[in-house]
Amino acid sequence: MIEMAVASSMEDSFRAYLREGHFLVDNPELAPLSVALYRGLGAGLPVERATVAKELSLSAREVDRLITLLPPSTIDLDGEDAVIGFAGLSLGKANHVFRVGQLKLHTWCVFDALFLPQILGKPATSVTHCPKTGMEIVVAIDPAKGVGCELLRPVMSIVAPSKTACCENLRGAFCNHVNFFVDEITFRGWSDSGTDVDCVSLEVAYGLARQRNQYRYGEHLSSACEDKQESSSER
Repeated sequence: MIEMAVASSMEDSFRAYLREGHFLVDNPELAPLSVALYRGLGAGLPVERATVAKELSLSAREVDRLITLLPPSTIDLDGEDAVIGFAGLSLGKANHVFRVGQLKLHTWCVFDALFLPQILGKPATSVTHCPKTGMEIVVAIDPAKGVGCELLRPVMSIVAPSKTACCENLRGAFCNHVNFFVDEITFRGWSDSGTDVDCVSLEVAYGLARQRNQYRYGEHLSSACEDKQESSSER
């Protein structure tokens, strides 16, 4: 009973983190920019500021201003100031492979792979390895159908860092601790019963990913998906 209570407490803390522990709480005007950056990176190319300005109907100066509001730990730029990584999605190498169609991208943690397909409006596949056993774990995510994995009971580790910690070092405070494991028993052996980390099932993790998107992007997520559908029909 004690272990179940701890698990419930951590899951509640994780939900609170998803709702309140992020930079958009203080700067909601960054929500459209965030969706645009994700979608641009999801196309497999560096995101130019001029492209973002055109998509959001903003001036170049306004886009520059908004980007300066992003916590430095959430964004990676190339030598020409184009965005090559943002809040979990990366064109460069990272810990987890994220396949979108024929594109091979990367995510900073496995939770990214669960929420990104809804933003991109495309199915995707996460390819990673269990930190304890080294076993490859492949998870298919389809925003229209849900999530699936050949393993019977995979779980995802969860943590609930403070907003300050994430803004200062998103990967160190959050991403590096969020992984898939082959099952809960394996996770428990890895975590050594630490109270600052717990796990949830893959299905629960996917539900949390959908909640995360709603908390952070709401109507901007819906409009992004509609714009994407219209663009596809025009082609």
